[in-house]
Amino acid sequence: MYQYLKRPKVSICIPAYENPEGITRLLDSILTQLFTDYEIIITDDSKTDRVEAAVRAAEDGFVAYGFSGIDTGSRIRYYRNKERKGAVANWNEAVSRAQGEYVKIMHHDDWFTDERCLAMFVEMLDQHPEADMAFSGSYQVEPGMSAEELAEVRKGRRFGLFVKPRTESEKRHAVKSKFARGIAEKDEALLREDFRNLYLGNTIGAPSAVIVRKSALDKWGITYDTNLTWLVDEEYYLQILQNNPHYAFTVKPLISIGLSYSQLTEKVESDELLQRKEYTYVYRKYDLQKADACFARFLSDVLAKNHTQEKEACGIPGITPAMYRESVRKTRKALRERRLATLDYLTDKAQGKLEKRFGKAANVLFYIGLLLEIALVIIDKSDLSNPYTGRLFQLTFILFLFCMLCAKWNRRERAAIFAALVLGAIVYKASGRNDLIRYTVFMAAGLAAGPKRVCRTTFFASIAGCLSLVLLSVTGIFGTLKLTQDFGHGIETRWCLGLGHPNALHCMAMMLVLFALYLYYDQIKPWMLAALAAGNLGLYFLTKSNTAFAVTMAAVLLTALMRKGSRLQKSSVVYVLGEAAVTAGLVFSLLAAVMNPADYPSLKILDHLLTGRMASLWDTTFYEGTLGTWHLFSGRDCGAYFDLGFVRIIYWYGTVAGAAVIALLFVLLHRARLDRNAALFILLTACCIYTVPEAHLVSRYIARNYCLMPAAMTLASMLGRKEIL
Repeated sequence: MYQYLKRPKVSICIPAYENPEGITRLLDSILTQLFTDYEIIITDDSKTDRVEAAVRAAEDGFVAYGFSGIDTGSRIRYYRNKERKGAVANWNEAVSRAQGEYVKIMHHDDWFTDERCLAMFVEMLDQHPEADMAFSGSYQVEPGMSAEELAEVRKGRRFGLFVKPRTESEKRHAVKSKFARGIAEKDEALLREDFRNLYLGNTIGAPSAVIVRKSALDKWGITYDTNLTWLVDEEYYLQILQNNPHYAFTVKPLISIGLSYSQLTEKVESDELLQRKEYTYVYRKYDLQKADACFARFLSDVLAKNHTQEKEACGIPGITPAMYRESVRKTRKALRERRLATLDYLTDKAQGKLEKRFGKAANVLFYIGLLLEIALVIIDKSDLSNPYTGRLFQLTFILFLFCMLCAKWNRRERAAIFAALVLGAIVYKASGRNDLIRYTVFMAAGLAAGPKRVCRTTFFASIAGCLSLVLLSVTGIFGTLKLTQDFGHGIETRWCLGLGHPNALHCMAMMLVLFALYLYYDQIKPWMLAALAAGNLGLYFLTKSNTAFAVTMAAVLLTALMRKGSRLQKSSVVYVLGEAAVTAGLVFSLLAAVMNPADYPSLKILDHLLTGRMASLWDTTFYEGTLGTWHLFSGRDCGAYFDLGFVRIIYWYGTVAGAAVIALLFVLLHRARLDRNAALFILLTACCIYTVPEAHLVSRYIARNYCLMPAAMTLASMLGRKEIL
């Protein structure tokens, strides 16, 4: 039988209040300790007898192990306060009755993690006689139990998944989740450098994670300060370290801290008045205004967080008006971040549910919409007329929107999508054009559906559609094979192969070549580039389409020069020249909208080379597309069709939206230069240069513009998306 010692090594002090379940769990964990030279002191501040009943029930276990009971004596000493003392005074009451060499306070929500923990606490002070205090890490534990957890408990371990515990002991030790907490190296270094750094944050931990020498408490008259509630444990450690800065510690989680919303700390953490009062009280008590300015800044931040008036805050020594205003700015910024984080959490949760439930269906619907869009482009290029184009656009928009809503987005992506939709909505209200909204939704949905696969699907479906038109026209089944008319150089015959016009034929061929160079840039062989150049030359003899021929040939040659690993690809020279070429094209577009070539001989010569595209703006009744017809967000009367794509962007969508689109193009070109992404650079540069005289890409047909998905992928990576499939 274990014998009780007159002066035990450790006094385990338990200030209790209305938590019989916690007391039972704590006493269970004490009973299993391998170190047995201890006394248990329980001071009960409860209104009811429930805690006492739990203690007397637990007494049987101690007696069974050979320990004395409550009434016989000595192992467990239970005291019921005649009048309620309150939490902190009850802590002091428990400690004041301790007779052991060491004092180990344990709160009724907490328990020893395993049977070796008390021995390890004792060893820390035994092995460090210079220290009056030792502390450990802890587990922060949320009550509950899962299947694997219960299995681990039954195997003699502690934690693991959810089933209903079978026994009362299992219920008391059930754990839903936990995480370990221990002092970090940098925090321990700060504490060793100056014990007052503890004021900046309680890096030691809860009182249950601490053991102290009783002689130090008696010598210095150290007690828990009853003026405090929130900072009471932190200030208690400051008292000890002020008299003796030496301590011992381990980061091992020797104590499990039970988390509960009914705990006192949970209630006072949001009490602004109490927070202001206690931090100021401790600041003054330890004359922290005379120490490093970091303490004043910390208190300033606390006061700002708890909405203290500036006059009151600046009345505290060490806090200046400038310091406090900076704290207010930091607090407001942190508040905004918390609100955004909350919004992110709620949005992610909602989108996660949608993605889990409808993700696969949304993906299928997206590709249905994509194939419909490609079919609409092919029909538009043919001799067919489609009276349902508008309705089909509405259908594909709904499909893409559904896919977008079922996907998960990070904060930056959501902000970008929202901004683009707002701009598109303003343009739609002003002009009646919903193209920008549809482009935005399509790009977002494509990202969700897997943009690389979307690009490949678009490429092969477009090839199939164009070849179908060519085959139908060549066989004479459907479509115009060639046109004989005046194309500006007298009557001549040019081939269109079922695509409606020779320029449309070469334009589609050009777009497919550019997209192929982008998709297969790393795999393309020299002979493939030679074949593309030869095919482009052969097609030119059929179509006489100068612009498409020149842009295609330039892109093929540039790809040959900038193939992976070449010096040109690694150098920034070509990228800068490309940006300069795009800039020159924009300047020309502005000149076309501002200056009538009929009034400027040099422009007239240039316009002749472009087959009168500039003059086409000035030859209309109301000079459609010229500077006088531009509006901030366009208008419902701005519906004329003409070439000069960049001018059309500004005319159709307004100067604000047009400037945003053009700025975005330069951002993408700049990104391509920084990443040395030659494939993206060639695609964007070629399309931008082609858009100067032509307007193929400025269209309500989404599937015409092969730059949309590459642009979406680049923007997504810039906005923090880590993986793009």
